[in-house]
Amino acid sequence: MESSTETEVLDLEDFCRALVAALVEQGDRNLTIGDSKIESALPGVLRLLWEEADKQYAAQSRETSYQLMKIIEDLSPDPNTGVFDGFWSAVSKLQPFVLSIANPMFREAEVNLSREDATASLAKLPKVIQHVSRKSADLIVSRLDQL
Repeated sequence: MESSTETEVLDLEDFCRALVAALVEQGDRNLTIGDSKIESALPGVLRLLWEEADKQYAAQSRETSYQLMKIIEDLSPDPNTGVFDGFWSAVSKLQPFVLSIANPMFREAEVNLSREDATASLAKLPKVIQHVSRKSADLIVSRLDQL
């Protein structure tokens, strides 16, 4: 059965906050808004979210499945341009607490979370979001590590 934290309504911004925290846990303290390597990992992130939404639906966790589907909808690329505008918009909204972008012309974002803060913020989220965020961070880090 779902706990009270698992019935909390989550959106794309919450997912992005969790994803940034998971990236910090892995040691990444900076990211570039619009980075093509990050963007190339986002279809894999969508697949992870779809798989988890299916699992939650099959497990009778309909509300969690619905929230994941809403995140998928908001995360999906623009059908006309193929750009992940919703993702980048949600990431930009994490300013000034989670991210700082000193000069918007360069799009370099510094993460304002320590590893301890990142782990603590993830621990407050439903296990499903923790799991998907960490797996998504793995995908992004693997893309960032490619030449």
